[in-house]
Amino acid sequence: FLEAPKVIMVMITAWPSILSYKSSLCRSIHVVSNLKAKGKIFYLLSNYLHWDEEPPGNIYNMITSTLKSFLEDSSLRFLENSWYGYDLCPATWNYIFSLDLLCAQLGWTWTITNIIRY
Repeated sequence: FLEAPKVIMVMITAWPSILSYKSSLCRSIHVVSNLKAKGKIFYLLSNYLHWDEEPPGNIYNMITSTLKSFLEDSSLRFLENSWYGYDLCPATWNYIFSLDLLCAQLGWTWTITNIIRY
């Protein structure tokens, strides 16, 4: 996704509060956007997402904190689903998508293939 920062810019222009949530997925999108954005797009994202007040942080720290939160979250559970039988709750998917995004940015294909998508 070479143009991902531009897509993020369009999203936050159309829906300003879309990345204001404190979920691990929103924080992960901030981290990856910060890594990928260059030049004018970086400047605009910094202003829109208030990175001067609250910087996105380090990708490795984000992976560590997401894994720690995932392991410590006692609200995670399986939900009955009429199509799939049992499914993971939305909070679990939030952690999984966050880790998938972060690990993909680092090229950790083994982690993605054997841990996240297994």
